[in-house]
Amino acid sequence: MPTLPSGKRLWLSMESILPPGRMFYPCRPGYFWYRDIDPAGGWLPLPGAESPPECWRQARIPENRLEAARYVRILCGRDGSHGRCWHGDWLISYRRPEGFSTEDWNTCLDFFGSERTLTFLEMVIERCRQQSNKRGTLDLDGFEPSLGGEAGSAVRLARAASVVDRLDMLLDTALMMEDEESAADIRERISEVRDFAEMTLDSYGPHRGLAHRVAAATALSAGEVEDVVRHGRAATRLLPEDQDFGRSLATRLRRKGHPDAARALSREMLHGRMSEDVEN
Repeated sequence: MPTLPSGKRLWLSMESILPPGRMFYPCRPGYFWYRDIDPAGGWLPLPGAESPPECWRQARIPENRLEAARYVRILCGRDGSHGRCWHGDWLISYRRPEGFSTEDWNTCLDFFGSERTLTFLEMVIERCRQQSNKRGTLDLDGFEPSLGGEAGSAVRLARAASVVDRLDMLLDTALMMEDEESAADIRERISEVRDFAEMTLDSYGPHRGLAHRVAAATALSAGEVEDVVRHGRAATRLLPEDQDFGRSLATRLRRKGHPDAARALSREMLHGRMSEDVEN
């Protein structure tokens, strides 16, 4: 792998793809297992950030080298050092890192387009095929085991609920500072948290209240008001004890210029409290 003019080193790695010979869960036909950033962790590639939390995901076997680049990690290190670190970068979306000179970046681009890299991507496709062929078949749509010892969907959803608030504050800061690149990274992470919540909502009945809560918060960040009200109503019905969340959601809707939606959500909360009083 190349040593850049500044002394930095890069490696391409298929470590995210489960080795074909490793014992693991079966997979859907035509799919394979790989490790990705756990959306419930809300990790961002900020300076000094620790390694991202991970979970296992399933994906279709890549049909070409461009698709294979989605599962290739870029590891970084220094010349003469055996240490290799992953900072959340994938070959498909790798941007020029802060601190890379023009010469460093040009060397990277030359390497990414080299015959050596193209051959590596063919090896990635073959690894995915071999793993899929040896896994057996089991349709577990939405099943994403965590690598951090928190495989339970309730724990991950609870963590995601606080993650959305933090990401939302970071997004406001990035927009205020007109940092569009950071804002794009944060929006992408919020979108991934939302996908996780909606997928969990479809798959795991006992945690529907938490899933609706996370989906409502992420929809608000995306400006999709109808989804905010829909998921917010469901969350207040299923989690009537969490009135603080409902009030906060309604307040944020008003601040963002959606008073009608805020009133609709507040009426739902009032109806829920009245129903609970009648039952008691």
